[in-house]
Amino acid sequence: MGSMLRFELQRARSVRITWVLLGVIAFLTTAAAMGGFFSITNGPPEPGADPVAAARDLAGIITGTAPFIAVLQAVLGAQSLDHEYRYGTIRLTAQAFPNRTRLLVGKAQAVFLMVGGFTLAVYAAAVVLGAVLEGQIDDLGQFGLWRVVLSGAVVGGLWAVIGLGLRVVLGNIAVLAVLVALVPLILENMILLPLLGKAGLSDDTLDRIAPFLLSGSSFRAISWSADEGPSPLVALVAFAGWAVLFLVVANVLFTRRDIRPA
Repeated sequence: MGSMLRFELQRARSVRITWVLLGVIAFLTTAAAMGGFFSITNGPPEPGADPVAAARDLAGIITGTAPFIAVLQAVLGAQSLDHEYRYGTIRLTAQAFPNRTRLLVGKAQAVFLMVGGFTLAVYAAAVVLGAVLEGQIDDLGQFGLWRVVLSGAVVGGLWAVIGLGLRVVLGNIAVLAVLVALVPLILENMILLPLLGKAGLSDDTLDRIAPFLLSGSSFRAISWSADEGPSPLVALVAFAGWAVLFLVVANVLFTRRDIRPA
């Protein structure tokens, strides 16, 4: 497994689109740190303001950009396989690593570590930059802010794993990107939850279900406040369960299909 992991990390570093997508993620988080996103809703805290409000706004760097970055993270995970199909190297990789389950799991580990590690570094840098710009550098270690940063990195890595699984299931990276973009607003909030409501479930029950759905659990895992509903840690475990489910389904298909370059 270690050789597969090293191989995949080296392959990812050699692909131009990897650096393009990572660069976009860095740009979005830097823009958020400079007030490009969260200042529209909350506004930056004044120097010497309530440190709780400062931590909330700094956490907004992550919670405000997560829906946009999730698509990029999923595409990064999908690129791990899509690039090989596109350029016809998938057969050579399968010959080098004939156990397809190990091959897919190795790719999943690689994209999780690569995307999660990069997201952690970018989020941490953006939060520090935001704190410096807001004059709140002394409050960085308070009120669970770093828990949000770490959770955001783990969620990012898991979105990459989900993207890899969806690439196997769907076979098309464009459809994958559209699907991930539509899940939060369309599939969950405008279709699934209303249908469950019409089926007789109460609003209270729907509120309890929402944090365990695919995007609902990912957003809950990085929420700064945990006053109501499941804890962010429980939501993170639920989201990890979704990632494992996608990977298991993908493995079933990946081990049964004939590997043919696109």
